[in-house]
Amino acid sequence: MADDEAKIVRDFLGPVVLSTAINTFLYGLCVSFFVQYQRICNRDPLVNRVLVFWVLFVNTAHAAISTYMVWYYSVEHFNDVAVLESTPWPYVTIPVLAACVAGPCQLFFAWRVKELSGSWPMFYLLVTLTAAATGMSIAISACGILNPDARTIQERTYLLDIELALNSLCDALIAVFLLFSLAGRRTGFKKTDTLISRIINTCVQTSFFNSLVSLGTLIVFNATRRTNYCFLLAIPMGCIYSIALLAFLLSRPGIRDKLGGVTEIDIDDLTRAANRGNRRSIFRTADIMKHTEVRIAVEQQVEMDVDPFVRNTPSPVMMKRPISTEPDSERGKP
Repeated sequence: MADDEAKIVRDFLGPVVLSTAINTFLYGLCVSFFVQYQRICNRDPLVNRVLVFWVLFVNTAHAAISTYMVWYYSVEHFNDVAVLESTPWPYVTIPVLAACVAGPCQLFFAWRVKELSGSWPMFYLLVTLTAAATGMSIAISACGILNPDARTIQERTYLLDIELALNSLCDALIAVFLLFSLAGRRTGFKKTDTLISRIINTCVQTSFFNSLVSLGTLIVFNATRRTNYCFLLAIPMGCIYSIALLAFLLSRPGIRDKLGGVTEIDIDDLTRAANRGNRRSIFRTADIMKHTEVRIAVEQQVEMDVDPFVRNTPSPVMMKRPISTEPDSERGKP
């Protein structure tokens, strides 16, 4: 009997406590990213700011509810092994709280796919998968609240399988669509392709990681159905989606700076290099300084807020094409 009770504590209470600790740590990262977002991206569109505030609000509620669930099991019902097999309301709200974060994040990335590819069918497909997964999460939580019996919940585990599979499929498709849409924008110029590769890494890795988390939760849940080990990924899932979203938003200012920033040129270094080992350095220095002045003028003209994530954005190579400042009468002279 003692061995059975120890097994129940290990398989039911242990994962709840550990997953809550992991979720609290990730929630701290979300708050840190949120502060950085408010400081760096305070001029973002209203939709983006509302989305960020929403995911922070839901994650705050989720962290508080999961902490209360630990209190309910380990303090309020201390040494009551039978209650560990019950399903209180915090237990059954986990799917809907995760969906309240995952759904908006998936719609955000789905719209990015549409902006980059211009394909409405792709967008409609991703929206359909997101809506279906969110609906399944709401159904799971509603069934658990209306009938909290553990046996009844076990009979409806197929709903959770469908929800996790839809989430994993949706995130995987987002990653694939973003990969092909961005890869098709390569220009052959090293600097531009490097920036596009950085955008691909940021966009694709976040969605692909979300897909792996959902798939991992599905695998663990089916491998350990009579335990709570799936909570190790299910409870922190909302924070994982939030971190992916905030990491994507925070990566944009650095990319914009590289696309539209002013290039710094040290004229003294160029002069010393031109003077080294050449008798005609005076003329060359004057020529270098002349071209340097033109280059700085061009860079000042192109300093603008360029968003590489919006469709039909002009290529940075075309924007930085040198502009001649010589009079028309002198252009044909050597």
